[in-house]
Amino acid sequence: MKGPLPTASSRIFYSEKAVEVDIPYLSDEADDIPNDKAWAHVLMAAHLGIADLESNTLESLATTEGKLDKYQKWVDKLGEEQAKEMFDDMDQDIHGRETLVADTEHITPPDTTEDVDEGTRALAYSNIAHQLFTFQRSTKGYEGDLEALEDTRHPIPKSLNQFLNDPEFRERHPQSGRYRPQLTESHIRQAWIVDQFPLLNILYGYTRADSQSNNADLRSFPHPRERATTPIFADRTPSEAIIFEIDRTAIINWLQANGVISADERPDTSDEAALKEWFLNNIATTELDNPFSPIEDDVTRWVYRLLHSLSHCLLARAGEQCGLATSSLSERIFPVIPAIAIYAASTENFALGSMFTLFKTRLHPWVSDARDLADQCLVDATCREDPSGAACDACLHIEETSCEAINHHLDRRIIRSKSDIVGFWDREIENGIPDDIADL
Repeated sequence: MKGPLPTASSRIFYSEKAVEVDIPYLSDEADDIPNDKAWAHVLMAAHLGIADLESNTLESLATTEGKLDKYQKWVDKLGEEQAKEMFDDMDQDIHGRETLVADTEHITPPDTTEDVDEGTRALAYSNIAHQLFTFQRSTKGYEGDLEALEDTRHPIPKSLNQFLNDPEFRERHPQSGRYRPQLTESHIRQAWIVDQFPLLNILYGYTRADSQSNNADLRSFPHPRERATTPIFADRTPSEAIIFEIDRTAIINWLQANGVISADERPDTSDEAALKEWFLNNIATTELDNPFSPIEDDVTRWVYRLLHSLSHCLLARAGEQCGLATSSLSERIFPVIPAIAIYAASTENFALGSMFTLFKTRLHPWVSDARDLADQCLVDATCREDPSGAACDACLHIEETSCEAINHHLDRRIIRSKSDIVGFWDREIENGIPDDIADL
């Protein structure tokens, strides 16, 4: 070091940690769920609306062999109505894992191609599956019998629309009439408050002067039963989370406005499935595993820096509205969705209620303050002119343990610009939020 540095700069002490959203599978055949490419493609099909989740769960689809070919033969012989009745009588599923994999096999993210080594490809599918499964269950809930949720650490979501469609809620909270216009202007498509957001926290070691995790000093403990293993203690805690789904059309328009993609490379923004496929096809999740490594893929770098910077704007201003210290909050970024989760990183095994209060009564001033933070910093113009990104301890930097990328990959200029960059929250960007949502 050539001089003193703030701790949050991550150039003195590198914490080695892992935080997982630990949602369990609910199925007698949970051990049979393939933790590989097939599971990722089943989740892709669910995300795109191809999978039948009215009569199936994600687990049942992943562990069932589809009978679509056999069903089609009987349709040709008997007609669709009689064939369906026959399969219902035999209790045979028409759709299953193989069918859904075939329906989505054309989706090939940049780190899953044949040019990539097998280990990277497997990790990419695992990352995609984890993001999709977490988002599906944390925003739509469990697809099966709700009685199966007893005594499980399963998230319980409630969307903003459910509150805004309730006349009693609007009467008790007249300020809620400002929520949807504020979110629409900020290109936030939908929002959920999630109870029992299940987290597994592991802080297993640290490094100094070297960010490579294979050189970490482990914080290990003697095994309580004297086994020949190295125990690392973890904390499994249900929490509260707020999830924001960012408008995909706005991101596409923003990427094109900044020259990241051309008009020929943009998807059909009037087709929701095509939009979702584009993000699945263009985000290299394995480049995000190490926050100290540069993100080589252009689209991945721009999308992740955008979502991460938006998350920090919201995190840094959440405490003023809900009463929790910023160090008590944390984030999860889902670039393949794209979405942001902000949760209470409490070590106490009970619901705090602060995130619910923030979501139900303080959503408008919270987002408004986040927009102001993106626009200015106490140390501007020095901060804004930093070539590595407009982010410092006076604006976007937060506690290292609260940030999933340890305060890397941040830049306020891509949100609110005062240069040749088109900012995501600048008025030139249009969104694609449906009228039935935007008008709430």
